[in-house]
Amino acid sequence: MMKWKIKLGSDSAPLLIFINKKSGGQQGEQLTRRISDLLNPHQIMDLSNGGPKPGLELFRQVKELKVIACGGDGTVSWVLDTLDSMKLNIPVGVIPLGTGNDLSRSLGWGPGYTKGDSIFNILWTASKAPPIKMDRWLLEIFNPSDINDKKTKVFNNYFSIGVDAKIALTFHEEREANPSKFKSRNMNKIKYAKYGADTMLDGCPKLNKVISCLLYTSDAADEEDS
Repeated sequence: MMKWKIKLGSDSAPLLIFINKKSGGQQGEQLTRRISDLLNPHQIMDLSNGGPKPGLELFRQVKELKVIACGGDGTVSWVLDTLDSMKLNIPVGVIPLGTGNDLSRSLGWGPGYTKGDSIFNILWTASKAPPIKMDRWLLEIFNPSDINDKKTKVFNNYFSIGVDAKIALTFHEEREANPSKFKSRNMNKIKYAKYGADTMLDGCPKLNKVISCLLYTSDAADEEDS
């Protein structure tokens, strides 16, 4: 296996770019070409080739590294979850390619990337931006009648059950089955509205009868331990 080292100048701010070409209006291909004009191709990772982990393994020893996640909210969560699993503390910026881009909007990265945006300015801003902390939430889903039937998830800005979750799932399944029909962010939003109208008519009857939500705070946990 070939071994190599990355040598950096004292004022370097290296970037590692993850691109999800399926996100939103599928702008990833065009964005890849634009970023390739500015960065070394080894710094640009297509998430369809094994996800974020291979790239993070390759660059994990690089000092002052910053990651840019190019995709929707799900892409950003994917990168953050992988960083958590690898116990890496690396700042993450966003180039929003998704349909809604709620997380990007909340963090100040904007509602959505367009062809007119300056890639140079975006990458330069990301390389110089000071990192800030972000709240992330741990979610446990369990069956009260079976303590072994439990799943743990982490979410960033919101978690949904019921009608809005059903809309998002329908959109995701349709896009996975027919990606060629989801190449426009505006058309995607129209599809979202249509799925929303259909789902509102169906609803999620008796959901409150089968699901209970429990919130544990750090104070409550401390009291239970005492």
